[in-house]
Amino acid sequence: MSNKWLVDIDINNYIYEGLKKLDYELEFAEDRNKLVKQILDDLDKDGLLTNYFSSAGYIKKQIKNKNSFLAETEPTSKLLARFAYYLDYPKYNNKDDKENDRNRKKEYYTLSSDKLKNAPHKEGLTEDIKIKENQIIDIDFKNGTKKKDVNFRLVPKQTIAEKDRKEFWELDEYCLLLEQLNKILGLENGISKEEREAIQKRIIENKGENYFRMLKRIRQELIKELPLIKDRLRGTIYFKKLEKGYPVYDLENDTGYVNEQGEYVEVSENKIELNNPKHILAIIDNYSILKESCWDKIDSDLWYIIYEVENLIEKADLEPYEKDIIILKIDGLTGEDICKEINKKYNMTLTEDNLSRIYNTYIPKKIANTYDDLYEEWLYTYKVKGKYKKCRKCGEIKLISNDRYFGRDSRNKDGFKSICKKCDSYTKNCKK
Repeated sequence: MSNKWLVDIDINNYIYEGLKKLDYELEFAEDRNKLVKQILDDLDKDGLLTNYFSSAGYIKKQIKNKNSFLAETEPTSKLLARFAYYLDYPKYNNKDDKENDRNRKKEYYTLSSDKLKNAPHKEGLTEDIKIKENQIIDIDFKNGTKKKDVNFRLVPKQTIAEKDRKEFWELDEYCLLLEQLNKILGLENGISKEEREAIQKRIIENKGENYFRMLKRIRQELIKELPLIKDRLRGTIYFKKLEKGYPVYDLENDTGYVNEQGEYVEVSENKIELNNPKHILAIIDNYSILKESCWDKIDSDLWYIIYEVENLIEKADLEPYEKDIIILKIDGLTGEDICKEINKKYNMTLTEDNLSRIYNTYIPKKIANTYDDLYEEWLYTYKVKGKYKKCRKCGEIKLISNDRYFGRDSRNKDGFKSICKKCDSYTKNCKK
């Protein structure tokens, strides 16, 4: 082999064999660090890695231009990154860290084995309460949260309203029976504890304790059955268990189905097209949330999408105040505040109507057009042989393989005008 590489092996397969030696059962970062050091030392025992990374061919690959792929997309770099991931995500740093984590877990409630069986039927998370694994927080829907109790079904207790009784006569009959039982047992509203005990004592003396217990049992069963009866009559559906997870969207395809008439019905528009102003606007509108969710996930599709949009904003033919509008929008300023900032900084008279038009229409369109320009430059440079022409007015060399930059003119030999569309439009506006 020539001095271009200094090695005569498949370096990627060689590194991959080293990756197979990683032991993911190791809990501590210290042990993982020692293992990775040992594997890399073994791989470089004969100087193979050193020679490869010192080779002229590898060094040349690191000299990038604007059309080069990122270093992270190279197979060798991606394989080495897996060593870094292995080191970045140990379960514990050391034995002390594991012991401290065990002590922290003791501070939180856990469920018994019997209650754990019913845990899927309970909710364990609300908007403003963070809950540890297997911890169920008691929620009082009238008085807010209660910290002292742990196990509680977050679904609100089913009640029988007056309108339910009017709507379903069967429900009303059961409610009348329950009211009669309450009256017999002294459980009506407004009856004192002493009166209730006296009524129940007379029942036991006259009918016996078994009769009294039977009435209480019938009442308890009826209270349990009433919500079920209401659900049956109304046709309420409850899911016994919500599976953990989240929807997965294919960013390269939209989601839909073909109905019985053979027509395609779109369910969700997943595919992101960076030459679509509507999609660009959506990304800018949700930039903060998207950026926060993927900033540390450099292998995710979303990370690359945000990266590309940021590049497009930098390369787009945006005015300085337009870039400031994007930044101020991302910072969460209102339209009125943005207008004040822009007018003060650039000595303009920007109104909220104009701001809305610029932000929702002009800026996304410019960014989307920039993507088309860059894509065509790449396409007709590396994939298809394109034809170019120099504008007689601005002097820029632009593509004439389509009608994007030059208008048609059959009088010229190449079939296009001698000045580009941008200059032509500028000239016509000046005449007006």
